Amino acid sequence: MPIPRLALLLALLLAPGPRPPTASVPRGPPGDAVPTGARPCAQHTGRCRRFCFAHEIQRGHFGCPRRYRCCVPKL
Repeated sequence: MPIPRLALLLALLLAPGPRPPTASVPRGPPGDAVPTGARPCAQHTGRCRRFCFAHEIQRGHFGCPRRYRCCVPKL
């Protein structure tokens, strides 16, 4: 026996909507590795970040956590 259309419409209307994003995790500026401050890397000349800024170059993953890059300022 198929479910009546009215029951389906009622279920869709009463279903909860999407949850709002949580603000419990502090976020740093875009491109910063760690919200509390970037970790030093590459013999203390670079910073671990998710993405390097335009004035920086990527020097690998020396001492950085997973998915982070060592960004060194261009000379």
